[in-house]
This record gives sequence, structure tokens and C-alpha cells, in this order.
Amino acid sequence: MNAKTTTIRRKLSRRSLALPHLLNNTAQLETQLKHEIQQLADKLKALKSVSANIDFALVHSYAEMIHSRQQLFKEINADRTNIR
Repeated sequence: MNAKTTTIRRKLSRRSLALPHLLNNTAQLETQLKHEIQQLADKLKALKSVSANIDFALVHSYAEMIHSRQQLFKEINADRTNIR
């Protein structure tokens, strides 16, 4: 067993106390994340296409929000796969 596997197992064991509740609500969270990602992507696309003077800070903020939600979505699915 390598260090990464050990770390993952420790994290999963710490989460096990809240796990039944989290597994029951994952579908709702996934739906919300998908919706938010789509909304942010649409806003980002509109911002890039409409504005002649692109606000790069705002573009970066939207990109970061999308990325963070995508990462959370991936982690939820990875945790569910590792647990079952």
C-alpha cells in the first residue's frame, strides 16, 4: 500500500460518520452543481462574445468558479466509487 492509498483511506474513514447522510443527498448536489456549471459557462460565453473590452479579471473569476465546481463534482463521484 502506498502513501496516497493510505491518505485516501484515512480521509474516507474520517468521512464515514457523515457518509450515510451525504450519500443520500449526492444526487441533489450533483444536479445543483451541473446547473451552476452550465449557468456560469453561459455567462462566461456571453461575456466573451458581447464585450469588446473584455474584463479579464471577471473572465478569470468565472473560469475559476466553473473549475472549482467541476472539481467538486469529480470528487463526489470519486468518493462514491471508492466507498461502494
